[in-house]
Amino acid sequence: MVEVGSPRERRLPHFFPAFAEKSPRVFAVVATLEDDVDFYTLVHHLCGGSEASRNRRAAARRPFACKQWVAPVFRDETPGEEAYAAVQCRDISTSGFSYVAPFIPQRESISVRLGLPGTWLYLAARVTNCREIDTEEGPRVLVGCQFLSRE
Repeated sequence: MVEVGSPRERRLPHFFPAFAEKSPRVFAVVATLEDDVDFYTLVHHLCGGSEASRNRRAAARRPFACKQWVAPVFRDETPGEEAYAAVQCRDISTSGFSYVAPFIPQRESISVRLGLPGTWLYLAARVTNCREIDTEEGPRVLVGCQFLSRE
């Protein structure tokens, strides 16, 4: 496993570009209780109920093979739309998700954009682990994340 901030991690190129200046565009999402209920109902449906999983996870993870978007968070500020990069998700639960990336993320704090255009759901998340995996495209990093809150 390659830990964020480890000497081995620092040798790898970063997946996210470093931003020299903060984006002047501020993006805010108004979250409602109904949106939260809809999101967690969807994830609960995808996960097929509340069965516990292995690996000390509190919530069962289920396959979630689709492209979604992540962006690094600097100084607890919401990233601009241009900061989001498409990633291949692998699984999801009510407490987090994982995705495959070519490199270890540059930041521990990320913003996650789930859904489709016009119905985006923005969540704050924390990178909890990274490990190298082999894929058909070659070596990649499996990034595990924990959802923290709605943005």
